[in-house]
Amino acid sequence: MAALPDFVKAIALNNKLDESKDFATHVQRALVQKLAGTDGSVKDLGVKQAPFVVLIGQRCPACWPRFPS
Repeated sequence: MAALPDFVKAIALNNKLDESKDFATHVQRALVQKLAGTDGSVKDLGVKQAPFVVLIGQRCPACWPRFPS
């Protein structure tokens, strides 16, 4: 019974990761679609997942869009 809070925390973290990936995928598709209309050379490089410091500790789904320079 003592491990219950750890299980709940793990489930919540996993759900947040799934929601963040879904959100990032939606943002990625929208950006690529919008930018491809103005620049035909835009490539969809997909969504990456990593423990970015700026996203750690977020309480809601989050993503960090990056653009090639």
